[in-house]
Amino acid sequence: MSTIELAAVFADRWLAAEMLLMRGGSALAIECGLRRGRPVWPWIDGANVLVRWSGEREPIPALDAIDGARVLEIVGFAGPAAEAIEEFGDVSDASDAVYHFAVIAVGGGGAALTIDTTRIQTRVTVGGVLLGPLPNAPSEIAVRLLDGNVPRVTWTHSPQNEPVSPATFDVYEASDVESFDWAAPNGEVEYVEGVTGYSWHGEALNGGDVRYYVVRARSGGGVRSLIPRVGLSPAASYDAADAARTPVIQVPATPAAIEGLTLGAVA
Repeated sequence: MSTIELAAVFADRWLAAEMLLMRGGSALAIECGLRRGRPVWPWIDGANVLVRWSGEREPIPALDAIDGARVLEIVGFAGPAAEAIEEFGDVSDASDAVYHFAVIAVGGGGAALTIDTTRIQTRVTVGGVLLGPLPNAPSEIAVRLLDGNVPRVTWTHSPQNEPVSPATFDVYEASDVESFDWAAPNGEVEYVEGVTGYSWHGEALNGGDVRYYVVRARSGGGVRSLIPRVGLSPAASYDAADAARTPVIQVPATPAAIEGLTLGAVA
């Protein structure tokens, strides 16, 4: 019996999928049992499912999410004992998008296991162009004023599961989050292997100034990291900062001088 005939015999498409995998017809098994893009799970113990979702890295969409803007989409499948997994041939990317990928191993009884958040991979397209590997986004970004109203920006960097190491960290300063020019950083700090904490000092500010700060890692190939957010995973957009989660400082206004003051004689 051919794999196609085998698929036709079973009314239960999931059972057909399992039988096809046993017969080596993995491509047809995907067609019969997985239905690319639907957030449903094969009950083939030991299988590996490649999923992706768009937007912010975390929180990850629910495994059973079907409606809504953020859906966990099945984009690849590999049977038990597979050493590699690839995307289906008809998977396409939007022209401007941030996608995150993870592999879910199917446990006993077809239960989908949780995603290891330390192994999520990210892919970005800008203007229809697929960017190269992204360095990890900096974290724990903070800013404070030193003497003379000099801003000091600090951040940390983790190389854990990083697709590519940074060459530098670009520091951006702007009066509002819409004014960041990602092609023209206000400062650069060199990446040093093994160092996790970094800092940058800007120019002195004036009384009443308001400044927002972003730090992005940049690879040797010129690819910038995602935009960090305070207390959350990086931003869902590759180009837009989150005003509510971007470090900001306001320099206290300088008190105005008192005019027309006349000191009387001391009795």
